[in-house]
Order: sequence, then C-alpha cells, then structure tokens
Amino acid sequence: VITTNRDEYTVRAPQVYYDFVNDRALMLQAVLRTYDDRTGRPIYARARELRQVAANEWSGEQARVSTSEFFTPHLAIGADRFTVTSDPDANDDRSGTTVQSRGNTLRIADVPIFYWPKFDGQVNAIPMREIQFSSGDNNGVAVETRWDTFTLLGYDPPPNTSSTMQIDVFTDRGLGLGNVLDYSVDRGIGRLDTYLMYDTGTDRTSAGREVDPGDGFRGVALWEHRAALTPEWTLDAQISYISDPTFITARREDDFRNRREYETGAMLRWQRHNAAFLAGTTYSLNDFISNDYLLASRQYTVDRLPELQYHRYGDAWFDDAVSYSSQTRLGRVRFRLDQDTPRELGVRGRAFGLDEDDRISDALRAAGYPEKTVTRFDSRHELAMPMDWGIIRAVPFGTLRYTSYDDGFDDFSSDADSARVFASAGLHLSTEFHHIDDRASSRVFNINRIRHIIEPSLTMWYGYSDVPLGSLPVYDQSVEAIGGGSVVAMAVRNTWQTQRGGPGRWRSVDFLVLDTGIVLHSDDVNRASPVPQYFDFRPENSQFGDHAYGKLLWQASDAVAFIARSTFDLDESTFARGSIGTRIEHAPSMTSYLEYRFVDVADSEILAAGFAYDLTPKYRVVIAPDWDFRNDEFRRVVFRVQREFPDFDVNIGVGYDQIKDETVFSASVRQHTF
Repeated sequence: VITTNRDEYTVRAPQVYYDFVNDRALMLQAVLRTYDDRTGRPIYARARELRQVAANEWSGEQARVSTSEFFTPHLAIGADRFTVTSDPDANDDRSGTTVQSRGNTLRIADVPIFYWPKFDGQVNAIPMREIQFSSGDNNGVAVETRWDTFTLLGYDPPPNTSSTMQIDVFTDRGLGLGNVLDYSVDRGIGRLDTYLMYDTGTDRTSAGREVDPGDGFRGVALWEHRAALTPEWTLDAQISYISDPTFITARREDDFRNRREYETGAMLRWQRHNAAFLAGTTYSLNDFISNDYLLASRQYTVDRLPELQYHRYGDAWFDDAVSYSSQTRLGRVRFRLDQDTPRELGVRGRAFGLDEDDRISDALRAAGYPEKTVTRFDSRHELAMPMDWGIIRAVPFGTLRYTSYDDGFDDFSSDADSARVFASAGLHLSTEFHHIDDRASSRVFNINRIRHIIEPSLTMWYGYSDVPLGSLPVYDQSVEAIGGGSVVAMAVRNTWQTQRGGPGRWRSVDFLVLDTGIVLHSDDVNRASPVPQYFDFRPENSQFGDHAYGKLLWQASDAVAFIARSTFDLDESTFARGSIGTRIEHAPSMTSYLEYRFVDVADSEILAAGFAYDLTPKYRVVIAPDWDFRNDEFRRVVFRVQREFPDFDVNIGVGYDQIKDETVFSASVRQHTF
C-alpha cells in the first residue's frame, strides 16, 4: 500500500504511477481523503482509477464520494466520471471543495435510489434533501422526494437564493412536480411555491369525505413578496391560485387548518411612530374557500377594490392627561360567496344547515348577502383619561364611531340601514397588592421566597348602536360585528413569584399565575356566539353572554408545567369549553405531554397524549394517541421510530386517522443540513 500525504489531502492505493516532474499521478483502487475548507468535514472519494491532474485537482472513474470513512458509506454519490477540486483559499459560502461528475447515482448503503446525469457543486451539496415512502388507502404507495434544485440541475444558485424541488409518485393518483423558491433581494424577501400533478384518484378530505375531482391536472401556485421600500414604507404582495376546492384540504391539510387566508393582492404600508397609513387591494382568483376557519365561520371571502386606512394610537393630549386613538377606513368591498355544495367541498351539509347538494352561495343569497361592490366608510375615535385615585388606577374612556355604506342592505335585514352610529362609555378600575414571604421554602416545589401579587380590576361599560347587532352583513368582524348594551366585568389576577437557579444564578420566576373573572351583560344585548368571550381592550367586539372564566399556569419546575383554562356559560349553566394539560421533561432524553379539552357546542371531548424517548443516542421513539370520549374510540394514533446516521435521519412510522378512516405506513430519509 502506497500512501502520499499533503496538507490538503491524503491518498492511499495498492498501485501508483507518479510523475515527479509534472506532479501528476495515476492510482488504482485508490482512496482520496480531503476536507471541506469551510466546515472542516472530511471528504472521501473511492475510485477504481484515480488521476492527479494538478496539486489540488483529482479525477477518476467508477467512484463513490461521501463524508464517511466506511468502505460502504451510509450516503454517497456514485459517478461514472468525476473531478474533485480543493480551493484552500475559500472565503465565501460557495467556495471550498467542489465536485464535477457525470452519470451520477444517489446511494444509500451503496444501493442506488436515484439517477441524474450531471452534478456540479460542493461536495457536501448532495441534491437529495428528503425521500419518503408511504402506503395508505387514499394515495396507494407514495414516494415523495425533496431535492436541491440548483444542485440537481448542475448550476450555482444566485446569491441569497434557495430552491427545493418536489418530485412525487402515487400509484393510485399519478405524478406530482413542484418547487419552492426562497429569495432575498435588495430590501426584499419572497417565496414562490408551485405544485402540479396529473391526478387520477379520489380525494379524502379532512372531514373524512371522499370527493372525485376528475382526472386531469391540478395544483397550486402561491407567491408572496415583502419589500422595505424605505424605513417607513413597506410593500406586501401575494398571488394565490388553487385549481379546485379540495386540493388544499386533501393535499396540504396543515395549510388548510393553519394557513392565513389565500388572497391575491397588494398592500402598501407607511408607519411612523404611532401612526400608520395602508392602501391595499385584494381579489380572490378562486370561487371557493380553502381555509378551515373561513369555511366553518362565514363561507365567503371579501374583495377590497381598493381600501385605504389610517390609524393613530396613543396620542397624548393636555400634558398626557388624555390619550386619543383613531382608526379610519374608506374602500370598495365585495362578498365572494363560495359557489360549491357541501358534497363538492367534502364537508357535511348539516354543518351549514344544508342538504349535501345545496349550493352555499344560494343559501347566502337567500339570506340577503349582496354580491355587488359596496362603498364603505368607517371611522372610530376613542378617548381615555388615566388618573390615580389613591391606590386605585381609574381610566374613564369613551368611543364614537360612524359607519356608512352606499347600500341599505334591505334584503339582509329589516333593521339594516345605510349608516350606523355607535357610541360607548366606560370606566376601568384597577389596583395592585403584594405580599413577600422570605421564609417560604420547599425543595419539592423548588420554592425560595414567595412574592404574591394580587391585581383586581373592574370594568363598567355601556354601548349604544342605532343598528342592532346582526343587522349588517359582516365584511370585517371588527367593523360590522359590534354591539351595544351594558357590561360589568370583574377580574382578579394572582401571581406567585419565587427565586430559582441557586447562588450566583438566582432569577425571578412567575411559578403560578391564576386569572379569574366574571362578565355580566344586560338583557338587551344580542348574543351571536354559543361560546361567550370578553375583550377588555374593545368591549364592543366581545361575544356577549354572561359567563365566568379561569386560567391557570403552574411552572412547577424547569421540567414540569401545567396549564388549564375554562369558560362557564351562566346563561346555559354549563361549561362552554375548557382544557387542562401538562408537559413533563422526565430527562434530557424523555419528554411527555397530556391534554384534555372539550367544546360543548361541538360535542367534542378529546384526551391527547404524547411521549418521546431517546432509546440510545441514535434511536428515538415517538407515540402520540388521541382518545375521543364522545365516540369512545381513538381519534388519531401516531407511532414513529427515528434512527440517526452521520449524514441523514431515517423515520419509520404508522398513523391512524379515525375521521378519514385511514391508516398510513411511512418511511422517510432526511439529509442533515451541513
């Protein structure tokens, strides 16, 4: 065995032919060891035939390039021909050890799993980011992959740009191709997310309903961009196009549940100190809704063609004796009603009080929702006068609001009008007491001294509107969905503080916080929600109804926490909703959580649990079941095992979803980010 060593590399081979004059060499069955100049990670190239072309350049045939010294590496690039170049003067993110290769295969444990003809890039820039195999009733056998687009195509990425290509195959559906491009330009950042598939399957929505979208192409195109034009001016722009009503709920369920509204439009924003001006327009390219919360609440979106807004907050008048805030908007607004039936959306018709084949738009039209464009003006003004009455902090406040439209909404309600005047006045009283106990100590509960802070408050408020709540179609919840009446809200916050950390590391911790309150309304308020909720910063936006509430947060230790909250409906004499849960870090290698939650109006009562345990430094197990008390069965179960390798992680799991009546087996490989 012949070995040659240089500062930049080491080569081992059983046979070598060396040209000392020209500093060139030919080696057979050689192993080249070098390193990445930026990260220091070792690089290994094994080749049937290896040539030294220059002092820092090697080429070879029938090679395997990896970051592992094992003869059979976990993850490697195989190549028919390759060239490795080391740049010892690397000083930027795109310099270092690079590879040019042809006839490439991506190999896991020397098993080829993907082929591409050309690769030019950093040796640590293996194009595969993730590959996942799964099997379920809806997709059949699925192979979903993520790739670094530029590396896969053999190009250097532009500065401050990254791109991930998605290549998916579903035996029961077809082929899917997508790409996510993230970029950063001068004073701006953005993302372009596209996905297209030829689908021959049947969707199973998050509600468990099956919908046949028909054979053909479907997909999504999303673009969003934010530009800081100046320190005070910002431009936000976005485009959202979705091919059909069930694509998001079936293909991107997390986005369906959690993403903000899909919109197309632009918003120009100016902000200085406590003032802001906004000019924007939004328009929906789709005639259906792809957000869970919008579909469950109002079944329409709102176009703004355009809308101007001006806001001021906390202007100090009369030597800070009076605080003034205002919000004014003027614009053209229009309802975009969902044009589909519950069956086409893959939801239950009784959720809307409709038959499965009744169009939601027909029901909204029958309720008087106009589809024409309406001009709306709204201006809200608020004054507050903070003052101290001994130990009591008193804040009298009042609001005056005027809203007008160029439509009377006669078809919506007989109480509707083209103009509305709203006025309110209130008084907020608060104080604070505290007690310090230097003798309090407990090793069990990790307590060293206790400071108890009590913050009681009382709010009395009355609001008047010459148009009753519910008489105007709601373009914005904060504009049309406001009401008047008398409200008394009493609340107490108890905070217990202690010191934790030990000598030289003492810190103050709110280890127990308890919020309690009761809210009472006059009989003339209009109740609009089955779950009452009070907003003290704007009482007119509250969901009226007599109720009591409580919230508890107990940080028992740095590793154990409990949280609970509930709302008791005094009108119905029942708990409207509630939850209680805990999270425990048993050890650095083991964590668990347990949560019980219920919503009375939805007839939902769920116990959710989760457990994660590192069996060894390389193996991790995750179990997460949800139990449905109302149906006496598991709602969801997830079991996953993770194995960590030097270059990637392997996840094997099984999941069961009772609502979708589907069991999915999956296995994925995800490359580490170097």
